[in-house]
Amino acid sequence: MTAGSGATRDEVAYHEAGHAVLSHRLRSRAVIKISIADDGRQTTYADLTPLQERYLLKADLECRYGGFVAAPARRWVEGRLMVILAGDLAQWKSTGHATPDGYAPSAGDETNALSLAQKVSSSSDEARAYAMWLVQRTWNMLCEPTCWSAVRGVADQLLTRETLSRRQFSRIVRA
Repeated sequence: MTAGSGATRDEVAYHEAGHAVLSHRLRSRAVIKISIADDGRQTTYADLTPLQERYLLKADLECRYGGFVAAPARRWVEGRLMVILAGDLAQWKSTGHATPDGYAPSAGDETNALSLAQKVSSSSDEARAYAMWLVQRTWNMLCEPTCWSAVRGVADQLLTRETLSRRQFSRIVRA
């Protein structure tokens, strides 16, 4: 998400903090840096390990050829989906919403989530239902006090510094 997307600076900070904190908690990706500087580019940077790349490729191939998706690949896809959803959901929660009712993902995150859900689903309807189930799981995780405290801490620091390094991020989430 970029600040030019129509969201306030606070909303962008919570959005990016949500992605980063859930990625850290789920060990989905390693956070390299997080930024809310309005340079028109993606603002949370993360990398995949070779093993995670293999899981994604394996899930894609197994679904494409009608096979059963192995548990490690499915778990990785599920974690990645939750990280995608966490940005919008953290932004939604930061604006005072107490439940995910009425939540609608941003266009970019929705496209990414549905594309990924399709890799472990046999139809578009199944992928959409799977993604909606993960909305509630992600919301529940974000609402855990230690998780939400970390999201708030990262968002606050983003509003002060605009960019956090991996080391700065790690210090905040461990506090």
